[in-house]
Amino acid sequence: MSDTADLLARLGAIDTCALSDALDKLELDGQVTGLPRESGHGRVAGIAVTVRLGTGDPPPGPARHLGTTAIEASNAQSIIVVEQRAGVNAGCWGGLLTRGAMKAQVRAVVADGPVRDIDEARDLAFPIFTNQLTCLTARTRVVEKATNEPVQIGPVTVYPGDYVVADGSAAIVVRPDKGRQLRTYAAEGLTRVMAEDKNVARAAKLDTATLSDALDRLGVVGQCYRIAGRDPTFEMTGRAFTMLCGPAAKPPGTVGDYIDDVPEGHVVVIDNGGREDATIWGDILTEIAHRRGLAGTVIDGISRDVALCRKLRYPVFSKGHWMRTGKDRVQVDQMDVPVNIGGARVQPGDIMRGDPDGVIVLPREHEGAVLDAAEEIAAAEEQIRAACRTGMRLDEARRQFKYHSLQTRRDG
Repeated sequence: MSDTADLLARLGAIDTCALSDALDKLELDGQVTGLPRESGHGRVAGIAVTVRLGTGDPPPGPARHLGTTAIEASNAQSIIVVEQRAGVNAGCWGGLLTRGAMKAQVRAVVADGPVRDIDEARDLAFPIFTNQLTCLTARTRVVEKATNEPVQIGPVTVYPGDYVVADGSAAIVVRPDKGRQLRTYAAEGLTRVMAEDKNVARAAKLDTATLSDALDRLGVVGQCYRIAGRDPTFEMTGRAFTMLCGPAAKPPGTVGDYIDDVPEGHVVVIDNGGREDATIWGDILTEIAHRRGLAGTVIDGISRDVALCRKLRYPVFSKGHWMRTGKDRVQVDQMDVPVNIGGARVQPGDIMRGDPDGVIVLPREHEGAVLDAAEEIAAAEEQIRAACRTGMRLDEARRQFKYHSLQTRRDG
């Protein structure tokens, strides 16, 4: 992944409220409120291609449909930003432009001005953020003044190439030279928010092998058998958002419409009964989960489109991967219910921890005791390693720090 794509993906994983806080802390402008999402769903992040409309005569040159130059200048990373602040009730964007933008793989449109044909955009699930809707055409009312020149959106000047992040709260505009500084601060802010859930923060510092030993000591089942990362380096920590799936009915139910309801920082946990002949997770869910800042996905079953989760570094843990779709074969039956993942019971809100060794669930009613035990085991093992580095024999170090009883069952 290029530096630009990586930064764009990371910015898109952070909600605009966190980004706004980061802008405030860094004394930067860039917040635009009052542009509600009128179509599409989820958070979008892209690089600005700008259009400015106004009244009067158009610039010299051949007449063209408004907005088409911007579409031709766009690519799969682009968000088209339109200024129509002429005070004229006339559409600055419409249905034909929406279809053209989708063909060019444009991510969204952010418009300070009236948009028309919004029902068409909603039917196509194309994201449009705007402060006004209209039925009136731009024809004979406004003209295109410039493409890829600075435009005004609310109180913010947007330059071509700026980063734009938009969701249900606001649109955030970030200069490219401030993008890494902002992303770093906002990511740290999210880390601080996560750290407020003390036990999630504690679990993130422990590997699954140590947590497994702690579970054994306490007689708690939490090891998810045969559930492994689709990349051997994947790690994740978060609380479970659970789903129970089953064979598709007729007509079939859906398998992915829940994704916008999963809280940021949570882990999607899907019980597909261990089914290996049909997938339950693919590239669309991966992209949206990554953009929304979810911690990862765990599946008792299989996934597909593993190339994208590896590219985005979005952690997916499952029994395997295969390309056959689950559409019309599998459906979500219940959400927010207890599920089974690799022989371990997972309830909503349980802590999920995944790393190269596999996946552990820490049941909420035992998480404090498991973490206490795991931290004790980790400390003892580090003391053994430190002693051996000074020349002590391993058998002596193990005796001294009671290695052989670290995992021994302790009831009560």
